[in-house]
Amino acid sequence: MSRGMKRGFALITVLAVLVVIVFGATAILTAVAGHINIKFRTLQELQNQYLAEAGMQWAIWDCRTTPANCGVNQTSPTIDGSTTAFITKQDLGNGNYRFVVTVDYASA
Repeated sequence: MSRGMKRGFALITVLAVLVVIVFGATAILTAVAGHINIKFRTLQELQNQYLAEAGMQWAIWDCRTTPANCGVNQTSPTIDGSTTAFITKQDLGNGNYRFVVTVDYASA
């Protein structure tokens, strides 16, 4: 084998190793980005669950403190300016009420 062929073979080897490293780094970065997205969504869902539970507690408190208005009004508390809890109270009669709490948030 001549000296020129050996240098060409080394170049091909280095390029092949470099391609493997690039593909490996891309796979790792893609996995990390996916985990970050999952973590963000989980945090957002947890915040919304807490907001919905707080809205339910607020509706119960509102009915206990002002029974005349219970079942009449609808409120929409918000957090961070983009997440809103819609609380609807329905009078079922005989002092029974149904509270429906839905949370709406802008998807990122």
